[in-house]
Amino acid sequence: MRAIFCVVCLLLVVVASVAQASVSQATMLFLAMSPSAQANGRTVAVLPGSYDDPLAPWYNPAALGFLARQSKGSIGFGYVNRIPQFGLRKNLTLTGLAANASLGKLALPQFLGRRPALYYGVGAHLVSFNLNDSPVTDEQGHNLGTFRVHEWVSAISLGVMLDYYVHLAVGGSLKSAHSTFAATGSAAVATEVGASTSMGDVGALLEIPLLSLVENIRHARFQAGENLHPDLYASFGYAMTNIGGKVSYTDLAQADPLPRTARAAFGLTADLTRYDPVVGPWKMVSLSYGVQGEDELIWRDASGVSGYIRAPFGDMHVVDDLLLGKSNARIRRLSGGEVTALEALTVRAGYYEDPEDALTYHSYGLGLRLSGILKVIHRAPATSPTGFQKILRHVDVQYDACLFDGADRRVSSVPSHLISVRVN
Repeated sequence: MRAIFCVVCLLLVVVASVAQASVSQATMLFLAMSPSAQANGRTVAVLPGSYDDPLAPWYNPAALGFLARQSKGSIGFGYVNRIPQFGLRKNLTLTGLAANASLGKLALPQFLGRRPALYYGVGAHLVSFNLNDSPVTDEQGHNLGTFRVHEWVSAISLGVMLDYYVHLAVGGSLKSAHSTFAATGSAAVATEVGASTSMGDVGALLEIPLLSLVENIRHARFQAGENLHPDLYASFGYAMTNIGGKVSYTDLAQADPLPRTARAAFGLTADLTRYDPVVGPWKMVSLSYGVQGEDELIWRDASGVSGYIRAPFGDMHVVDDLLLGKSNARIRRLSGGEVTALEALTVRAGYYEDPEDALTYHSYGLGLRLSGILKVIHRAPATSPTGFQKILRHVDVQYDACLFDGADRRVSSVPSHLISVRVN
């Protein structure tokens, strides 16, 4: 009984310390953390522009429809050891492992001048959070012991995309989360408590190829030069994550809700593609910019009673907050973009603002992609195309890194990383 009391005391101290850094009313906060350096680099995560990020279904399962259209499969591994939003800067590891596969394409009968096509994708990911051997002290600085937190979630996702003048994808995920809290209290008794729960995610993505629609009306293609073709896309994304019940670690503690979150985003992407006779379609340059709003769908009154908000957007107003850019102190607002040259080098930047938590920071990212680098080498004089052609047709590797920068003490410049492999 004394050991359980010790653990409960330590739990309350840990929760209180995290609450100083975040106004979240939820438990299992790692479910709201971001394991992808690519998404962290531009902060905006739920747009269709993240075609080449295997961890994209973590933010929106509808991304699997777009991933299935792009390649036969992909795997990715992300590593983060700084979480600015939660004031966690040391002794932690957040890792994400994802594997996605295309289930094929279903061509439908022609309708209104075009044959619709459906792309199916399935994916699985595992995200793990470790907070290792951290000391716990009370307000007077007295040592209460040490604690270690290990939490992980496994998920399987399914997404489908309709390609018919526009690209519309929907998807869902089923997740199983586990949390273990191990502590050594002042009584020098090692104890451990844990909790497990299931939940789900749903999401949708819409991409509108604006220039392509105009071309269909004009019956003529836009040209920016010899073998150069411009594209312009408008994209919308929505996801609700961590849809489930409440979680309790011990009978002595009141159950807390999961970090159920609504995300909505809008973005624009402009591409300039060259149809090269040797390496095929090659994007010379790509620019994208997006804005995203987030709101935690949780309420809690003064007595500590909590529950979930039923409104799908919470306090977000899509038109005012995203399209018109008006200020809303009740939601988190993210904005960011990226520029990619020759499909080889990507530079990203983003901005995060949480008025309720009084936290703002900038993020910066860099990406290197093997297929683009090989295309550049392939087009150089005196190179043999044979080996490169085999690699370009079947496999691609990408590395992404991200840094956070801000005046707040919670923000650190230690980078996060993502390595991904795709099979074409």
